Amino acid sequence: MAAYNFDNAWKEVATLVDQDHPRSVTNKLAEIEREAVSAERWQEAARAFMMREQATSEFTDEQTADWLPAFAASVDAQPAPLQAVLQLHLAHTYNENSQQWRWGGARPTKLGDEAAKDKMPPWSPEKIAATLEAQFEKVFARSEELKAQKVSDWKLLFDSGTVPESYCPTLFDFAVRDAVKFYGREIPDKTLEKGLALYDRLIEFHKADGNRDALALAEFERAEYVRMLDEKPAKEREAAFVAFLDDFIRRHEGKTDVVAIAAAKKAEMLCDESEERDDDGKLLPAHKIAAEYAAKWPDSVGGRQCANIVSKIEEPDLSIETERNWCAPWPEIKVMAKNVSEVHFRLVPVSFDDLVDDRSVGTATGGYNASDALKIKYIKRNPAKEWKESFPLKPDYSRQSFTCQVP
Repeated sequence: MAAYNFDNAWKEVATLVDQDHPRSVTNKLAEIEREAVSAERWQEAARAFMMREQATSEFTDEQTADWLPAFAASVDAQPAPLQAVLQLHLAHTYNENSQQWRWGGARPTKLGDEAAKDKMPPWSPEKIAATLEAQFEKVFARSEELKAQKVSDWKLLFDSGTVPESYCPTLFDFAVRDAVKFYGREIPDKTLEKGLALYDRLIEFHKADGNRDALALAEFERAEYVRMLDEKPAKEREAAFVAFLDDFIRRHEGKTDVVAIAAAKKAEMLCDESEERDDDGKLLPAHKIAAEYAAKWPDSVGGRQCANIVSKIEEPDLSIETERNWCAPWPEIKVMAKNVSEVHFRLVPVSFDDLVDDRSVGTATGGYNASDALKIKYIKRNPAKEWKESFPLKPDYSRQSFTCQVP
């Protein structure tokens, strides 16, 4: 008997999808699923199962909330080698849809409502939390299986974003981050306890497997998690996090590009402090650390973050203030500049009749674009006065204020 040709079968599925034959699509996918299970080709079996469930929901015009009960039951009935992957996918599906399940025209199903235990959303927050927590318990009961599965092998089911594969290499990494997101949103009284326990398990896993990138990222995310959710005063949390960043960079320096993410975070905090306190003195150290790690790790996630911070700090900024109505003696012009050493002025005459003819200037009816277009029109006129002012550029990227006279 000839071996089943999976390549041809998948091509037939694609043709049926293009021809809009949904019932034939589901039948063919069921066939592929049976053959894949028989041949122990588990990735193809999972792919066929998921596509069949999705095609069935589209064929019957069901919303996610309507087909989930049957889907959950189908997951539990799948062969053991597929359980870890599909239970995680089910948890992820619950997690992605839980926010919209809070709402709806019907009365939410309560946690202890036995008569409606299988009723799908809208659910009460308590029912959402209990359902997802129970599902994640099923997921982490299969932790060892998840640790052995690469995320890259299951891209059709799990999107780990644009980060390098070494940052989130296994389905266990993906599961931990998905669960941490859930606990942070749905179970406030367990958030810190549950999240830290999961991060600790992830850290121990990567200490053992030697993946320095994944280990460093887990440590960094754990520290951010504590910073966000710890009940200590904000000042203490911030000081503890800064101390963590310094130690983290020291320990991982030269061993993983995740240090650049930590450097970017430290530079970002210095910039935020500068803005909150209206103190530009923090910009120079922020620029120094960001520029250093942008150069060290230019093609990494953190290196690009650092480069963006450098660009933002070095970005020129200019604004002026002066009186609206002018007459002799001419008023002063106040200049506020950052990373600008020379300002060019052009005074262009615009008569009252011009403004009346171009009524969009300064009115709501003209809109921003119309007003901007008129400014461009006026600036092309011959100026009544034209001059420039030079200012000493400070080396610390701080904002400076000057006053100048109209010549």
